[in-house]
Amino acid sequence: DFMTRSLGAAQDNINRLMALVNNLLDLDKLESGHIELLPENIAAAQIVSTAVNAVETLFLSKNIAVSHNIDSSLMVVADKERIVQVLINLLGNAVKYSAPHSKVSVRARKEGRFVRFMVTDSGRGIPEDKLQTVFERFRQVEASDEKVHKGAGLGLAISKAIIEKHNGKIGVDSTLGEGSTFWFTLPIGS
Repeated sequence: DFMTRSLGAAQDNINRLMALVNNLLDLDKLESGHIELLPENIAAAQIVSTAVNAVETLFLSKNIAVSHNIDSSLMVVADKERIVQVLINLLGNAVKYSAPHSKVSVRARKEGRFVRFMVTDSGRGIPEDKLQTVFERFRQVEASDEKVHKGAGLGLAISKAIIEKHNGKIGVDSTLGEGSTFWFTLPIGS
C-alpha cells in the first residue's frame, strides 16, 4: 500500500543520507588533526533530540521505540554538528542491528568533568573478541553483515576520530544476545 511504499522511499533516502553523513568527514583529515571544530557550550538534550529527530523515520520503519530523557541542565562543550553526526551514526547502527518492535534508549549523565552519552539497543550484541575492532576502519562484526548492511564501515572510525578530537573517549559494552551500549564522553559545559 501507499504507506508502506512511502516508508520504503523514506528509508532509502535515510540510508543514502546516512551514508553521506558518515563519509562527509574526511577521516584522514580528522586523524591528522586538520579539521576545525567549532566547539560551543550546548545542552546535551538539544544534541540528542536533534539526532533522534533526524533518524525518526528509521525507527518508525522498524517499529522501534526510542527513548531519550536527558536532564535539560546538562551542558557540554562540543561542535554540535559533529556530535549530532556521531549520534546519528550510533542510532543508525542501533536500528540496523535491532529486531522490529524493540527498544533503543539514549541517556546522558555527568561523570566528573565529562558527560557520558549512552546509546543502548537490545540487538544481538557483539562477541567479546570483536569489541576492540569495531572502531577500526571498514570493520563490520560479521562477514555476513557486509551483504545485509551496505556501508563502508567508516561510521565508527569517523565517530572515534571526532570524539577523540573533543578530548573525549568512545567505547562499547556488549553482552551477546542481550544488546550493546555504545558510549562516548565529552567535556562538561557550564
